[in-house]
Amino acid sequence: MKTISNSIKVLFALCSIFLAFSCASSKNLQPALSPVYVTNTKKVNLLPPSDASISIDSVYSLTMSFGKDSFSVLAYAQLDNTGITMTLLNDFGTDMGVMIYNGESVIFDSPLLPDNLKPEYIICDIQNIYYDLEKLQANYKKVGLSFEETESDSGKIRVLKNGSKVIEEIVFEGNTVKLKNLLRGYEYILVQAE
Repeated sequence: MKTISNSIKVLFALCSIFLAFSCASSKNLQPALSPVYVTNTKKVNLLPPSDASISIDSVYSLTMSFGKDSFSVLAYAQLDNTGITMTLLNDFGTDMGVMIYNGESVIFDSPLLPDNLKPEYIICDIQNIYYDLEKLQANYKKVGLSFEETESDSGKIRVLKNGSKVIEEIVFEGNTVKLKNLLRGYEYILVQAE
């Protein structure tokens, strides 16, 4: 079983590398990073990859919900102090998109998500989940927002607030992470494969 798991990781890694080079000329290559509007008036810049608090090299079940629309895919995620790479795959292992962030640009190519969705917003959410708490707090404090983390009986909770109003809540329970953006009305559920 371990050999199959390692083989799948190698296959996903090779697909990610291939997709990174094949998507380099995509219309979705962002030559400069756009700031992320966390509220309608407050915007932040993405943090550099060096602010990652952990390293990830794993397969996840990813469910994304936007209003009444939702879909689920497998996501092979790599995150470390050099960047973020996520390859989306359907149940048959067919490529459904790739996103690569290196601190200077974002490569994003997926038919699953709307064309008007800026990849910086997804990167920002991933950073809110996995990046260093103090770096996130300092980044949000610059624009008058707060970012808090509390421990719970089953894990931890991160909350992004504008005053007393909750913008985003991230709940960690075992191998599951649930991110809910209350302002924009979307949700991600990431379940790490075992």
